[in-house]
Amino acid sequence: MRTRICGIPCQVEIQRYFKKDPDRYADNRDDYYGYVDMDYEIQDRNGRYAPWLERKMSEKDIAQLESEIHDHVQVERWDGYHSNYD
Repeated sequence: MRTRICGIPCQVEIQRYFKKDPDRYADNRDDYYGYVDMDYEIQDRNGRYAPWLERKMSEKDIAQLESEIHDHVQVERWDGYHSNYD
């Protein structure tokens, strides 16, 4: 997935994405309210791991990126490409 972090063009490789929908009969808070668990890697424009770019990210940048990932996965799932994210 292509995006920008701190105005710098980059790529994000989504390694794992799991969404637990809310369950009103659950016996713990996380399952009751639902949650999203994801792992991703920040890469430069050429697809190389970019830890220096990860270090530049603020909490706001992380929230924005995770929102973009969520939107991206929803579109991919809609198109039938869910197997890459399970």
